[in-house]
Amino acid sequence: MRRLLAPLLTLSLLSPLAACGGGSGGIVLGAANDTVYATAARSGYVVHNGIAVTNVYAGALQPIAVGDSAAGSRARGFVSFDLSFLPVGAEVLSAELIVHQKLVTGSPYIFLNNLMLDHVHLGAGLDGADYAIANNLDLNVAVMATDPILGLKSANVTDEVRENLDLGHTRSEFRLRFQVPTANPGLDDFIQVEGPAEAVQINPPELRITWQ
Repeated sequence: MRRLLAPLLTLSLLSPLAACGGGSGGIVLGAANDTVYATAARSGYVVHNGIAVTNVYAGALQPIAVGDSAAGSRARGFVSFDLSFLPVGAEVLSAELIVHQKLVTGSPYIFLNNLMLDHVHLGAGLDGADYAIANNLDLNVAVMATDPILGLKSANVTDEVRENLDLGHTRSEFRLRFQVPTANPGLDDFIQVEGPAEAVQINPPELRITWQ
């Protein structure tokens, strides 16, 4: 598997079965497998009052917050992935988005319901307007999580990555939000997703793409 970091580092490697010319059971001969990590400067969260916090906000390495605070601040998370390594005409066979739910405070999955995934296009970068971004590509493309269990959460985003390429985008970008923006006044109900540039890296947001 090739691992592409942000900034982009590329190592060429085809599927072992493809390289030896054999195999079956869903393996596509000649297909490449790539893992792209989210870009820290375009990933983070936006508060409903217009404050945008990227993963490298104010020189600190921030997690991605999603949910509602006791003070009434409502946050939605964003992850951005560079697709510029894909050559013109590349066919995306599959794409999977994976994030690490590292912290749950309060009861967001009771009061705010499920964690949803939207397909968005940030334009120049993450800013305060992106909380209720006007240029949504697709809303509710997946239910990212339904419970407070810590660990990896994933969603199939094959159609969304294909759509980005069809539109000529060099990035695929997503928003994480709860179905209910705020509830349970005076109490914290939020989660933290591991950001792409935190000091301790366990499972930063990643996009796994198989293409040919």
